[in-house]
Order: sequence, then C-alpha cells, then structure tokens
Amino acid sequence: MRDDELKAKLPAAVDKRLSALEGDPWLARRIIQAERGDRPIVKKKLSVSFALILVLTLLTLSAAVALVNSSIAGQLFGSQEQAPEAVLEAIHTPQVTATAELGTLTMDEWLYDGNGLHTSFTMHNPTGEPLLYTLDGIWLNGQRISYNHFRTDGAGDSGFLLGGAVDGVTMPTSQSLYNLGEELYQFDENGKFAGMIPLPEGKGKLKVSVAVWEPTAPVELVDYDQFEGYDETQTKDHLTVDDSGFSSLWLFCPRECHRSTTALDIPSAVYAQVYKELGWMELKDTIDVEIDVNLTKADLIRAMPKQAEIQVDDCRLVFTEFDMTQSGGVIDGWVYGEVNAVNTLMEGGLHVLDASGTLLSSGCWWNDQDENAEGMHFHINLAPMAGELPGSIQLVSMKDIDVYEHVATIELRK
Repeated sequence: MRDDELKAKLPAAVDKRLSALEGDPWLARRIIQAERGDRPIVKKKLSVSFALILVLTLLTLSAAVALVNSSIAGQLFGSQEQAPEAVLEAIHTPQVTATAELGTLTMDEWLYDGNGLHTSFTMHNPTGEPLLYTLDGIWLNGQRISYNHFRTDGAGDSGFLLGGAVDGVTMPTSQSLYNLGEELYQFDENGKFAGMIPLPEGKGKLKVSVAVWEPTAPVELVDYDQFEGYDETQTKDHLTVDDSGFSSLWLFCPRECHRSTTALDIPSAVYAQVYKELGWMELKDTIDVEIDVNLTKADLIRAMPKQAEIQVDDCRLVFTEFDMTQSGGVIDGWVYGEVNAVNTLMEGGLHVLDASGTLLSSGCWWNDQDENAEGMHFHINLAPMAGELPGSIQLVSMKDIDVYEHVATIELRK
C-alpha cells in the first residue's frame, strides 16, 4: 500500500488501515481552534401574536449565528460562511455535558453524511490549576471508531494543558476537538486486529472519553516548530507545551519508553506508569460523555457516475462505491487488466479534478498488483465542496507535484 504524500495532506484512508496502530504524533501539528456551536431547534407554528413572532425571530437569529460558528462546518469548509445550508441543517447539536471534579466534557456537534461520522467536543478545566487533557477514544456501540492525528489533536500521545499559566503565559481553559471517523476497528477473541468495517447505519450509542492528568513538575513553554523530529538528547523530566497549551507527549519521551498501542488499548492506561516514572504527570481521572445517535444518510445532494465501469486503454475501471456530496465523499473501486498495464496506469495513484482543474480529492491509496492478483484496489477520499457539485470529473494520475496525466472523464448525475 502506498499513500499520496506528494499532494494529499489528509491521508485518513491510509492511516486508519495500518494495523490499527496509532499515528506518529508529529502528524498532529495543526491545533484545532474552533468555537462551540449552539443551534436551538425552532418549531414553526402559525400565530398572530406579536410576542410569539418576536420570540421566533430571536430564536431564528440565534440559530443563524450558531450555524456560522459551527466547529464541524469550520473544519470542512475553512471559511464557515461558505458552508452550504444543507450541510449546516444536517449538523446535530446535542450539547450534552459530563461533569467531574477536574473537568467537563461536552458533546457539541455531530454529523453523519453517509461516509463518515463527524464529531466536535469540548474539554474544559474549571479548577484554575493547570491540568492536561488527552483523548482516550471514541466508540460507537462499544466498538472503537477510527481516528488519526491529522484530524484529531490531543489524541493519545498528545494533549492540551488547560488552566493556570506556564512561564508567565496564561493557558486557555477550554479546547474543542474535531474528529472524522469512517470505520470501526475489529478484533478477534484474542484481541488481535481483524480489520475494519464500515460504520453501521441506524440507532446507536456514541461515547467519547477524555483522560485528565496532573503535572508533577513545573511545565515548560517551548516552540515545537524548532524540532524536526525525535531527539533523545532532548529528553526532559517534565511536561512541555506551546503557547496554545498543546503538548507533544512523545517529543521528549526516551525511545525506550515509547509504546506501540492499538485501537483496542486505552492510551491513558498504557502510558500512566511511563509518564509517572518520567516525572511528567499522574493520571487523575477519565471523563466520559455518551449520547444517542441515529446514523442515517443526511439529506444532501449526491453525485453519482452515469457508468459503473469504464474502459481506459487496456484497463477496465469498476466503481464499487461512489458517493460525492458537499461534505466530502469517497470513490472506491478496482482496476482490471494485464499486470503491467494496470501498474503503469496506477503508478501515481488516481486523483480527482473538476473541469477547471481544481483538485477535489484529499487523499488516495491503492494496492500493488502481483501476478496472481485479479485487479488493483483503489480508494479516493473526496474533499468538501462549498459550491455546487460538478457535472463531470476528471480522473488523473499524478506524475509529479502539480503534474497530472488525464485518465478518464466521468459524467455525473445528481
């Protein structure tokens, strides 16, 4: 399996398939800064009462402001004002909070668009003392949801110090995290990784768990941008954070203390003793929040190919899954043909452009074909689109950075 590091910066499909191993913490450099959404449900009723009309107007205005501040919309579209109304209307805002002595955890938003489950949740430190918060996991009906460090900072081997001050810099008291889960991890009766399965549609229980840690030595403020990789000579006996409160826990951890964890493991349980021996911190508590969800495809416009398979030179492309929406999507399929022809076609992977040449895919992966293989499997992740869905797309193969070779034009129907 190869991932497209030349162009895609979000190869979620690669990360989640690497035997359930958690990702390299250096992938978690983008700190999520998102405000919590709070969209009330407005029930429309006929009334001649001016008071009721006024209340309705105020509620509507409140909802409009909250939608613009949606964390999920901000993650998908960057400039939240560009978020399509259909996507905003599909975002649920449960606002369920779990409260503990050392913190609160609030499930702010979730969106299931048929391809993945988007979640946004907020950690808050009410104590006034510096505490570190890390994500222990996200579960659906007791099964671990895939996540990776491109999308979810503060996960397992990184976290956020909230409250108090470090080297004279006041730390934030709250932090929101975003995650996109597209599959569930599977394990056999012995706990061995047994592959991934798609998220099941229908009613279920969604749980998020956060670990709370207390520093046991003064915390140091550092500039992580000065570090290009692991350096055991930089090992420290205390926590380090940047001015946003973000802590890269593996950065100053001795090589012999590193642990390879799987999705079956709870990170806080794996590292509690290690971090205590290093003199960094002690595990004080875990906070869980659970909500009811109903995973049904959102009422979004979807684009589908007019043909399920196409001929490209000596190869045949067959789409087994094709779902393009404004919130993103996937194209999954197989390339059949003579081994050399298939390998040549797939040398740079398959990517998606619109008619203007804008890149619509956010990552791809594909399997090498051997002499006994019936075909080569490929998977393309599609990026969110603020505008209308295109009427056709171009499948291209990457030959170099920003250099593509046309493979086929796919006509779409909506």
